[in-house]
Amino acid sequence: MKKNLIVLATIFISVIAYSQSSKCLRNLEKGTISVNSKNYEEGISYLSLSIDEFPTSTAYFNRAAAYYHLGDTCGLCNDLTEASKLGNKEAEKLHLKKCIITDTIREVADSIFEEYPGYSYSISMRTICSDYKSHMYRNAKGENIESIWLKMPEFPGGENERNKFLSENMVYPNEAARKGYQGTVYISFVIESDGKVADIKLLRGPGGGLNEEALRVVGLMPKWEPGTWKGKPVRVLFNMPIYFKLSR
Repeated sequence: MKKNLIVLATIFISVIAYSQSSKCLRNLEKGTISVNSKNYEEGISYLSLSIDEFPTSTAYFNRAAAYYHLGDTCGLCNDLTEASKLGNKEAEKLHLKKCIITDTIREVADSIFEEYPGYSYSISMRTICSDYKSHMYRNAKGENIESIWLKMPEFPGGENERNKFLSENMVYPNEAARKGYQGTVYISFVIESDGKVADIKLLRGPGGGLNEEALRVVGLMPKWEPGTWKGKPVRVLFNMPIYFKLSR
């Protein structure tokens, strides 16, 4: 990361009042003041305390600014991700600009044109300091196209039944509810050729016990209808977001 490319320095860092404890607000304010005063490590310490007690987009965004100036790309991208999930649009824009690596690929193998009718080019995207990767096939209009050979796995009864299963089996962790943790947990897993759920992994999540609860519930899922390729059952990697939201 180039030190002379200062993006976040031009963004005014503000303190927003939330219904949090006074201690949490004090740490948020102290951290913000420290970052604005270029005491980045001190700012990170205060903001981390604020996040531990009550995570907010402001605290994540301000800590991302500190990580940026310290040259910590992983810290920057991770906190921009968390701020984005909490609704910070500026963080979302910066994450796309600073943390997503995109490559355009023009593949020439005959099998690609057979499997993806109308194929023109591919877009490969990966996130810095994350296991998240995606590969999209597009036509000349820039529209995504799907494989005609691959049929994706399906939960018994379809998507509505899957959502019903998750809602009926999910238990909101008490500590996460008490501290106000919410957001999206991203899980990856493999649907085996016999439909079993395997290799369950956490991609990213807000923490506070939510990540562990999402992993637990995914592990409870019954066998799926397996994916097929050219009509034959195959192992398929599946990514799924699980949403946690507190009622106010």
